[in-house]
Amino acid sequence: PAIKVLIAVLSSVLCIIIARPYWKADGLGAEQPAAIRKDPVVIKNRENPGQIYQVVDLPGRGKGMLAARNIKVPEKNPSEYILEQIANLTTAQRAKFMSLSHLPGIPENHIPFSIMQTNAFAAGESMAIFPEAARLNHACAGAFNVVYNWREDEETLYVHALHNIRAGDELLTTYIDSKKPRAERQQYLKENYHFECDCAVCTLPDEQSKESDRRLSTMANLYGQLKAWNEKTLNGAEAIAIVKKIWELGEEERYVSERGQLAADAAIVATAHSDLEAASEWRALAAKWFTRELGKDTPQVFLNRKWTAEPDSHPVFGRRAEEKVGGPSEAMKNSKL
Repeated sequence: PAIKVLIAVLSSVLCIIIARPYWKADGLGAEQPAAIRKDPVVIKNRENPGQIYQVVDLPGRGKGMLAARNIKVPEKNPSEYILEQIANLTTAQRAKFMSLSHLPGIPENHIPFSIMQTNAFAAGESMAIFPEAARLNHACAGAFNVVYNWREDEETLYVHALHNIRAGDELLTTYIDSKKPRAERQQYLKENYHFECDCAVCTLPDEQSKESDRRLSTMANLYGQLKAWNEKTLNGAEAIAIVKKIWELGEEERYVSERGQLAADAAIVATAHSDLEAASEWRALAAKWFTRELGKDTPQVFLNRKWTAEPDSHPVFGRRAEEKVGGPSEAMKNSKL
């Protein structure tokens, strides 16, 4: 549950920050220090708003969380915090916030919290509302053309194009992991975002839609299988074969998001099995796609370029049995998507 809500206004741009638990995307590695600049924000005391708790060492039990002050039951809920902060905005700022989409048919005093639920972006360990970026509409699988990413050190949300976009085309992102069949995507979006998706993938003719569903479901299943490498039930070559199949299906589906992390995962496998030539090739590919998804000046790009030149400097080098696992194919290196 949220502990505190902070509203910051910079140059008439409204941002609401609400504390949230830490989460990490799926993947084999721990290389995730997190595309046009959008809505800069200021965040204060985000990790422990109001000093409600403190994390301390507990003898014999590791770390634990202790109450830093008396906590009454019930404390204010997130709706109450948001309502209090909304009251401090100017008329124009409040109108901008209240113009955002929310669950229909709810009591007026619950609308601000519904706006938060519907429009918030992940911002490090918090959730934030950026009124302009919130206007990015959703599309599924290969139909979305931009991705967004929060840069913690700059406290800025960036949006990057995945493909060339013509003037007049709509910028579309994805609200969900859309590697699911159309019926599942539609149901989830209806239940959680209250609209029926009519993107280019969801409106494919039935036979084409079935093929798309097959590709996306297979990709999702393969990602699940890839995790078995962490459990040492897959060897390196088997893991790389899965990576290549995911990539191939993504090429057919025009689903290119997540390729930077996928190539970085393959590089971890190659490095752990001491296949340094393959590791360098996968690192170069990861840097290429992270540049597209996150920007060339990000830690992911810097690190993958570093490890392209020095693959044996990565901490996982040599941790698995030596094995030739193989690098990316020429088609993967030269993808035109």
